[in-house]
Amino acid sequence: MLVLAIDTSSSRLSIAIRDKDRLLAERGYFSANKCSSVLLPRIKELLEELNLTLTDIQGFVVGLGPGSFTGLRIGVSVIKALAFALSKPVVGIPTLDILAENVVLADTRICPVMDAKGGEVYSCIYKFDGKRIKRLSKYLILPPRDLLKMLKSKTIFLGEGLFKYKELIEKLNKRLSLFASEGDWFPKAAVAARLGLDRLLAGKPDNRYKLTPLYLRHPVKLK
Repeated sequence: MLVLAIDTSSSRLSIAIRDKDRLLAERGYFSANKCSSVLLPRIKELLEELNLTLTDIQGFVVGLGPGSFTGLRIGVSVIKALAFALSKPVVGIPTLDILAENVVLADTRICPVMDAKGGEVYSCIYKFDGKRIKRLSKYLILPPRDLLKMLKSKTIFLGEGLFKYKELIEKLNKRLSLFASEGDWFPKAAVAARLGLDRLLAGKPDNRYKLTPLYLRHPVKLK
């Protein structure tokens, strides 16, 4: 089963194509512009590299957020439109879940951190149980100091929010804090494709009509 996955939640646009057994290709683009006029040509380029067309794709996967409101709105809209046009199944994966899969480390908590603006972060707490990564908390939006109060054991942090809050975490929680390499601070479409493919093969797609971004809060309207 061939799946196309994208994540548009961060400053890095990520696109991947995989089948049941292996990742076929993944590309990442650092750009503030993730509008459909950029996203669709990037998808087309990747398909052409593999001598594929959209009709070869059997399922679609998209990172749901939280993250960039504009990026999420465009990413989910594009994937839903493709799924509708081709009558193919679609799966949405929370971006924090995608991030957590970038590290597999036993005996630690895993804590993605994304900047939510306004002095807050998007986050969630996970652990690796030896077989898979399990979510331990609900999806959170809170000040980073409040997040650190929830973490009482060794924790590995990752996510784009570390560009802003890594020093604070080191200062307040140095004894218990580890940090993933910078290359793992961004959600990867290859991970989304793997997680989404598992759902599709299990016969658990999302409802194309009801799939919406996971914002965690409403966009702020500028006066």
